[in-house]
Amino acid sequence: MMAKHPRASHANEQRDPAEALTPWERYQQRQKKEQERAKKHQTRRKQFSKELPHLTKQRHHQLKWHLIILLGVFSLLLIGLIYGVSPWSHVDHVEVTGAQTVSRQEIVSASGLNKKKMVLPAWQNQKEMIAKLKQKYPQIKKVAFSVSLPNTVRLQVTEYATIGSFKVKQDQYRPLLENGRILATPQTSPLKNVPVYLNFKSGKLLTRTITGVLKIPRGVQNEIASIQLTHNNINPYQIYLYMDDGTQVIADIRTFSRKMAYYETIRKQMKKKGRIDLEIGAFSESAS
Repeated sequence: MMAKHPRASHANEQRDPAEALTPWERYQQRQKKEQERAKKHQTRRKQFSKELPHLTKQRHHQLKWHLIILLGVFSLLLIGLIYGVSPWSHVDHVEVTGAQTVSRQEIVSASGLNKKKMVLPAWQNQKEMIAKLKQKYPQIKKVAFSVSLPNTVRLQVTEYATIGSFKVKQDQYRPLLENGRILATPQTSPLKNVPVYLNFKSGKLLTRTITGVLKIPRGVQNEIASIQLTHNNINPYQIYLYMDDGTQVIADIRTFSRKMAYYETIRKQMKKKGRIDLEIGAFSESAS
């Protein structure tokens, strides 16, 4: 008997299994694959049919919002155009509140607001307008700009507090602000209910003294009649505080705000009016 060649046997083992099928089996295999493809296609069509109403609704919703946005933008542009050409676009009235030392007319005049000015440009340029007001009137701390439609402009003014009268020379005083600025407005007599600052010059010593006074309890502040810089050669920071009841307080600009906390206690212990020395320590001396 003739033996099979090894290579032929190996070739038979590597043959495609499909070649070993009969024509009928191959036909059935093709039919099965076509049925599977048809089933998958039908499943996708069913899924798409289910999703189609949702997609259509979502599309209509997006188109609706796009239309609303376009109509809104168009309406705003139309309203802006009508407002811009109407008399309402110009400033009709200016309301000023909060001003204490500057009159309404002075503020309106310095602001440049009048019936020839348009509301929108005035609102856009409010920073420049406020800067001009502060430059002309140093007592103005801040200004809040707002518009009340259709054409009323409101200016809410906040001023620096006036905390004293600065004596320039005999019978001439000027208001002194909490930020150390001295107003140019001359006065023949000092302001009421605030201390008079004597022998000071504008600068660091004056600013430090004001800062110290503002730290003193309000009740003690109200009792100070005047504050005098002594120009002492030994201590250039020495000041005298003259109280309404005649008591004299010697103090140092650098420490008096802290030491004045003891003023009321020391004053009550004094049998007579006199002097309280807070410059170095804290002791009193009654007048003889």
